[in-house]
Amino acid sequence: MPRDAIRRLFRLPLRRRDLTEARVEEEISFHLEQRTERLIAQGLQPEAARREARRRLGSEHELRSVRRAALRRERRLRVRDWTADLMQDLRHAGRRLRGTPGFTTAALLTLALGIGAATAVFTVVEGVLLRPLPFPEPDRLVRVFEVNPEGDDHNVVSPGNYLDWRGSGAFAVLGAHRYPYGVSLTGEGEAARVRILDVAPAVMEALGRDALLGRRLLPEDAAGDGLVAVLSHGFWRSRFGADREIIGRKLLLNQQSVEVVGVMPEDFRLPTPEPDLYLPLTNGDLDPDERRGHMLYVIGRLAPGAPVASAESELQTLAAGLATSYPEAMSGWSVNVEPLQGDMVAEARPLLVALMGAVALILLIACANVGNLLLARAVGRDREMTVRAALGAGRGRLVRQLLAEGLLLGTLGGALGLGAATVAMPLLLALAPADIPRIETVGLGSAAMAFALAATLASVLLFALLPALRITLPAGRTGLGTRDAGAGRVQARLQSAFLVGEIALSLVLLVTAGLLVRSAARLHQVELGFTSGALAAASLDLPGARYGGIEPATRFYAELTERVRAIPGVAAVTGTTEPPVVGFGMTFSFAIQGRPAGTASGREDDDNLRVVLPGYFETMGIPVLRGRGFMPQDRAGTTPVLIVNETLARKHWPDGGAVGALVSFAGPDEGPWWEIVGVVGDTRLASAAEAPIPAIYMPHAQRTWAWMSWLSLVVRTDPNVDPGGLGGAIRSVLRELDPDVPLHSLEPVEGLYEDSLAPRRFATLLLGSFAAFAMLLGAIGLYGVVSYNVAQRHRELGIRKALGAREGALVRLVLAQGLRVAVLGMALGAILALTGTRLVHSLLYGVSATDPLTYAAVSGLLLAVVLGASLVPALRAARTDPARVLRE
Repeated sequence: MPRDAIRRLFRLPLRRRDLTEARVEEEISFHLEQRTERLIAQGLQPEAARREARRRLGSEHELRSVRRAALRRERRLRVRDWTADLMQDLRHAGRRLRGTPGFTTAALLTLALGIGAATAVFTVVEGVLLRPLPFPEPDRLVRVFEVNPEGDDHNVVSPGNYLDWRGSGAFAVLGAHRYPYGVSLTGEGEAARVRILDVAPAVMEALGRDALLGRRLLPEDAAGDGLVAVLSHGFWRSRFGADREIIGRKLLLNQQSVEVVGVMPEDFRLPTPEPDLYLPLTNGDLDPDERRGHMLYVIGRLAPGAPVASAESELQTLAAGLATSYPEAMSGWSVNVEPLQGDMVAEARPLLVALMGAVALILLIACANVGNLLLARAVGRDREMTVRAALGAGRGRLVRQLLAEGLLLGTLGGALGLGAATVAMPLLLALAPADIPRIETVGLGSAAMAFALAATLASVLLFALLPALRITLPAGRTGLGTRDAGAGRVQARLQSAFLVGEIALSLVLLVTAGLLVRSAARLHQVELGFTSGALAAASLDLPGARYGGIEPATRFYAELTERVRAIPGVAAVTGTTEPPVVGFGMTFSFAIQGRPAGTASGREDDDNLRVVLPGYFETMGIPVLRGRGFMPQDRAGTTPVLIVNETLARKHWPDGGAVGALVSFAGPDEGPWWEIVGVVGDTRLASAAEAPIPAIYMPHAQRTWAWMSWLSLVVRTDPNVDPGGLGGAIRSVLRELDPDVPLHSLEPVEGLYEDSLAPRRFATLLLGSFAAFAMLLGAIGLYGVVSYNVAQRHRELGIRKALGAREGALVRLVLAQGLRVAVLGMALGAILALTGTRLVHSLLYGVSATDPLTYAAVSGLLLAVVLGASLVPALRAARTDPARVLRE
């Protein structure tokens, strides 16, 4: 019966067919005895009970049950045996690691630094680039931009176009908001400047997040007078101490009372600088006939099943129709639709991808270094492996033992690396630029833990598997614990291959860091076009309820600058609507008298407009190249005048003739006409890294737009006075003039430029640190390999010396080995660097990604390190005692 049952059992169509015949026979016998005992207990005679048990066990159903039971038992036994073997291997690995504290410490520190750096940077990358936005179905959220005739595909949107787009069936909801702006908050202690964001309630509907307290903005808020406000979480905590009774409280913003109706959650963010309060963008704020003014940022939620491409295609069709209906304003314009998350992180992506690539190289270098250490230990383990093989251990068993050692080493290194990442994260976040989106939400979490585990396992495979396969290779053993010369050469080649990889990857990091260092040096040499030293700027905004119209604001700023000029230490004071390094500016199109523009509107392309107070060019140190600067008589009621910068003059008057030209902001056949009276030098007011843009300057007293109520006060101090230390004195002047007009913090202009370069400085610092660490690991690895080679060749070197070789010749012989490895590694690294440096192309300024000077300097530095690492083993080789070698 058992043999027949076994044959039938193995023919069953079950998934597992790896049961041994002995295991099945054992299981059948076990079940046969159990059934026989039960039948005897029921009153059958023993022989009859055995026959009945065999009969029942022979059924198909019973055989399946037996096989399943056998499978379960075999799995339990295999797991038990595997666990026991693993624990035995780990205990043996632990004893070996404790017995070699130098090797263990070096390997653990190398792995901990590599895994820790990779985990810390991955945490930032995951939090910023990979983690979904905290909104329902974030993949359906998009931003919509206009594409101007010049090809700029990130233009803000005109109100009329936005209102027309809302009828598109590609969107479930489409909303818009303006750029944040400052207003004065009064009635809550000392007046403060707070940042407001006018946002259509449809934006909050599209994002799908409810308020933490109270409610979010609703459509009826946009239909009314808009006198309600929703607080941001940060402002609620900092200004009101997280008061949960804030709902219903009245706030006075620019002398206008608004009611607090809600507080948004902490992780609620729009792709703008975070505001303090959200106010409704009312229907009355949106002029359906306005097509030329572009000031809205549009956010939408796609309709279910509608892809981004179809939404963009539908809006482009609408844009083509609008260009036909409004040729003067819309000719040549189109639409661009982008996923919200991709657009939010677009500027930060190159920096973070470059850093992630750098730490990946660091981890590879660390693994190669540990692999080299393991190979160096291989010589001492030949006897152990031979004895184990002689006692019956197969190669798989030997590999598993060595992998257990690698697993223990990797696990300990991963745990230390996770600890290092925990320590490094606060420092990394403190160094990171503040404008990286969602950086405030970054922290070690489950994703970081999973990455650290994956990095640990990958590291074990990378640094432990190849050495384990090499150590256990039966070929090459000629006796108990001896190895022939061919096996030694193979091992030396493996070590050299690891080292070539380390040097190549180190060169990539060094070249990248070198390019960033040279780029930073070039940026600090850039001429800004004005004198930034002893200069400070602060923003303020006048309440429209008190300073409505042009004349009241003009009088206030004239009185303010006169009083600030009298403060001790102030050399000059002026003002401008576009402060340095804030990323905000206004553009206007204009027509040139007597020159058709060649467009449907008859206007030139939009150019930057800056409205300035008297003395602006003198205070800033901007030279007047042709014509004249603004004068006291350039005020309301006189001939309107403008000054342009050199870039705009070359753009529109390449052959000269800008001075005296007449332009109109209204249209080619409309006035008033403004006379260009001067050309001034170019400035880099946006950033040192951005080329000068065409700019128009207008006297503040002659502006025709009353809504220009804000201004940035620019103060130049005496040489020995700190420009940032005058904030208190200026605030005192403001309190005397109007206590309800707050001043934003007075910041030195040079500090603002330094802040604008924070992403490049951050990348340079981290990549430079990684490159130095990689070079150190490469030097250590090279030292180990050359030392190992010298130890293996000590007989040869002794014989050479006994036969008359000079010490210098032996030194050159050993150095040549290190140089061969270095040259091969640097050649491979140069090829990799030519591709890898493209990741940091957007962070470079004035330096090509293939800059030969950087490659040459880095190669020279790395070559010097290689020679230094090879020199000590070379000198040791030169001191070989030939007599001792011959006695051996």
